[in-house]
Amino acid sequence: MLGPRVADVPHPTPAFSTTAAVLRSLRLAAVGIGTGVLVAGVVGGIGGRIAMRVLFLQNELAKGSITENGNEVGVITPGGTVSLVFFTALFLGVPAGLVYVVVRRWLLGEWFGHGALYGGLLLVLFGGGAIDADNVDFRLFGPSELGVVLFGSLPFLFGVSLAYLVDRWDPYVPAVFRWRSVTIGGYVVLVGLAAFGVVRFAGSVPELVG
Repeated sequence: MLGPRVADVPHPTPAFSTTAAVLRSLRLAAVGIGTGVLVAGVVGGIGGRIAMRVLFLQNELAKGSITENGNEVGVITPGGTVSLVFFTALFLGVPAGLVYVVVRRWLLGEWFGHGALYGGLLLVLFGGGAIDADNVDFRLFGPSELGVVLFGSLPFLFGVSLAYLVDRWDPYVPAVFRWRSVTIGGYVVLVGLAAFGVVRFAGSVPELVG
């Protein structure tokens, strides 16, 4: 005989296949969360601190003023930086990294397209927390246009960096995400969220830079 007959080749049992799929999904989730924490800490935490410093250098007359969060403008402390990095990594990185590995199936293009679209989605949905027309910090630092550019670019940098690392480290996509019904539902949800975010975000930016 040249080899085993088809009937003699052992096939994985459904239980084994299910277990393997669950383990692969857990690994993917861990990669998404871990990468999200790393990238959010660097881009959101350190990048955010750099953006604040650039805005301050454009308006040093604001030194000594108190921000909306109660911090003194122009004073950068190691403790404050560590707190910013930790807060951003934990409260942004964990959910954003986990959500990315779920939704990337419905994002167009390769890793760069994935990241840019995901960053844009984060910007329109949550950018109002940093780019807020009612936030006195933007009026305090000025010019507001520079603040919009600096803080508006951070979600895109985060998304592209996250996509590059996650797609490189674990490109696995669970089979359930390829089902037609799930695919259609995913696109409907993403388009709906994007439309809602664009309308909500577009209303604040003109007021901010106007």
